[in-house]
Parts: sequence; structure tokens; C-alpha cells
Amino acid sequence: GFLKSGKLFYEVVDYDNGYNGCVDPAQFYSKELTLGSRGDDVVKLQKMLKAKGFFTYPTCTGYYGEITAKAVTDFQKANKLPLTGVWTI
Repeated sequence: GFLKSGKLFYEVVDYDNGYNGCVDPAQFYSKELTLGSRGDDVVKLQKMLKAKGFFTYPTCTGYYGEITAKAVTDFQKANKLPLTGVWTI
């Protein structure tokens, strides 16, 4: 895969149908983490945000509340991304 505009793309070659191009894997599967989300995906997000200095809560709780949403928005702002407060995986 490779990055284009901050998104990961994969080059695809379909020899049967003559297609050679790039696809965004999110078009096949994506999941949004939003206020109220819970679980391991939220813990992974919180750990990544903590490592980058955006998530400052003492522990990674696995709950996507106001603190996580603010950390996501701060990350988006710092990286010139749309300020949605939503994380798509």
C-alpha cells in the first residue's frame, strides 16, 4: 500500500477485467468510532493518540467519550484533516 493525501491506498491489478488502478480499502470495509463507542478498537485509538500527545487521560479506557473526541479533533486539526471528531478505521 501507499499513502495519498493521508489515506492508505492499495494498487490493484485485475487481469481478467483489464483493470489496473488504486483503491481505497475503506470502500470495502470501514468502521466509524464515535461518541459512545467501546472496545479494543477504541483502546488502540487512545494508545495511538496518547503516544502522539493528543490523548491526555491517565488510562486508555476503551470508551469513546468527550475526552477521546477532543483528542481526535485535536489530531485532525494538527494534521489539517476535516474536523469531525469521528475516527474511521
